[in-house]
Amino acid sequence: MKARRIAALIDLVAASSLVAASLLGCAHTTATDPGRANRAPVAIGAEAVIPFANHGGIRNWRALDDSTLWLEDQSGYHYQAKLVTPSWQLAYTETIGFVTDPGGNFDRHSAIAVKGMTYPLASLIRVEAPRAKIKAPAAASTASAP
Repeated sequence: MKARRIAALIDLVAASSLVAASLLGCAHTTATDPGRANRAPVAIGAEAVIPFANHGGIRNWRALDDSTLWLEDQSGYHYQAKLVTPSWQLAYTETIGFVTDPGGNFDRHSAIAVKGMTYPLASLIRVEAPRAKIKAPAAASTASAP
């Protein structure tokens, strides 16, 4: 009886180790570059879909004005989301929610939630990455000695 319990415990530990190892393998592949190898990039200016938005698929966001949102997904692609109705709170909020479809995709049929209000999207298009600001070189002091 005791030997049977020990054997069942060993089987349970082995099975949980296999599950943990497979999850670690999945976490490693998705953390480095989730989905980029599995999907072709959408053309600039075309309607887009951000997969796994409900599981960290959106890395960064920024409000451009009260009806336009800039998004970056985990693969480094950039998107512009236009809202159907403007949200005056969008420029002043620190957090927003992404209302996705049941599969976790964020597309033009999705919405964002800002301070308890839901705002549907009018469009979600892929855009080029914003250019980094280049700092002007510091002006060298050219004062001549008297």
